[in-house]
Amino acid sequence: MEFPSYKQEAESPSPAKPGLEVKLSGEVFKMADPVALYGAYTIDGAMMKQVGDDAFAWTMVVAIRRDQPGVYSSAARPGTTATMQRPPDAPAPPPEAQESGWFNLDLRKHLDLPVEPGRYWLFVALGEYITERMSFEIQK
Repeated sequence: MEFPSYKQEAESPSPAKPGLEVKLSGEVFKMADPVALYGAYTIDGAMMKQVGDDAFAWTMVVAIRRDQPGVYSSAARPGTTATMQRPPDAPAPPPEAQESGWFNLDLRKHLDLPVEPGRYWLFVALGEYITERMSFEIQK
C-alpha cells in the first residue's frame, strides 16, 4: 500500500456511530519500515455543519516524543483549511445525516519524524472527538 491514502483499506477501522477511530499497524517499528496509522471517522449533521464540510481540516495527528523533547503534528490531509461554518447560501445538513472518511498515513513521513530510534505517544483529534493516547517505538 502507498501512503498517504484517503480511502477505506482492509486495515481501516469502522466507527459504528459518530466518532473517530485509529489504529497503528504495530507498537514497535524498524527504522526502514513505515509507521502505519489507519484512521476513520463518522460525523453527523451537526458536526458536518460545524466543520464546513471538510472534516480533514479539523483532524490533527499529534506525536509527542517520550524519550526527549519533541512534538510533531499535522493535519490528517495537509493543505486543508478549516472553515468555521458552511457558506451562508448552503443548506444545513439534517441532523440524521452521516458522512464517513478514511486516512492511512506513514507517520514517519507524514509528521517528519527524526530518522533515529525514539519512543512516542500518539493521539488524533477531530473537533470534540479525541482518541486515547497510544504508544509506539522506532528501533534500529
